[in-house]
Amino acid sequence: MEAVQAGLEGISKQIGDMRKEMKSDMRALKDEITAQLDEKWATFSVEINRKHDTITTEMEEQNTKMASALARTEEMEEWSLEVNKTLAELLEERQRMMDELDDVVQRSKRNNIRVFQLSKEATPAEGETMVQFMTDWLRKELAIDTNLGIQRAHRALGPKRKPDEPPRSVIINFQRFDVKEKVLAKAWAMTPPVKYGDRRVFFDHDYSDRVLKQRRSYDNIKRVLTANKIKFNTPFTKIRIHWNTGKVMYQSATEAAKDVRKRGLELGDEQLAEVERSCAGGGGESEEASGGNSTLLENLRAAKLSTWQRVDRRKDQTSEASRRAKGKLQIYKR
Repeated sequence: MEAVQAGLEGISKQIGDMRKEMKSDMRALKDEITAQLDEKWATFSVEINRKHDTITTEMEEQNTKMASALARTEEMEEWSLEVNKTLAELLEERQRMMDELDDVVQRSKRNNIRVFQLSKEATPAEGETMVQFMTDWLRKELAIDTNLGIQRAHRALGPKRKPDEPPRSVIINFQRFDVKEKVLAKAWAMTPPVKYGDRRVFFDHDYSDRVLKQRRSYDNIKRVLTANKIKFNTPFTKIRIHWNTGKVMYQSATEAAKDVRKRGLELGDEQLAEVERSCAGGGGESEEASGGNSTLLENLRAAKLSTWQRVDRRKDQTSEASRRAKGKLQIYKR
């Protein structure tokens, strides 16, 4: 029994010693792991702080750049609004001036008539003026006994025509408007029509270039109507068509072309496109008569160049860009 007891005590002592060794080893391992973790964490913390500082600096730089970009964008949008407004005002002023100029030109031509297809051989004899030649010719052809009072008569300006090209028209200026109207009405009413040699001669008002472009925009429509033996008139910049259902007045070539096509007449896509091009280039009526000016103005207003709009600003407050633009435009103000 004593031997067994001694053996158990020895085993117990060995187990105790082993436990002490294990505790010592575990403590050493714990200290080692803790030290390594502390070292790793310290390194990681330094790296994190460094990257955080870098990111913070970059974000501040980006915020500064963004604020600068927003400021420039706001300035550009404000400038865009002012330029948009100034350009619209300039186009409106240009339109008004064009209307006034065309009115002045038309008034200066109100005593004129144009004679078309008058042969190149229709020239005054030696020692005779063009005024005397046209006076004698008109009085003879139109059977007019009264004094016509022609002040000037000459061929329209332009390059010399080739032999196979139609002759330049003749412009005749009368002293009195009523005499001019009488001559024109007489020429239109002549039956058979007035001829020079074997060629028919045509008489018309002396229109401005702007009005002529408007009237020429009806050319394709006139050809279609003539081919279908449909009567029409072109009072100034409009066209009146004598349909079977009655007379219809059209304000522009585009309007007339669409109705002509709708009624079944052969106005092809190319002809319709040509009518629209002539209107866009200055033909037609109203906005088409501005040489594209009104169309440009409408496009400018519809474009809305800037989606940004000013708010909470007094009406009398004007930006520097607006003042500069308006200041430069003052030199054109009459």
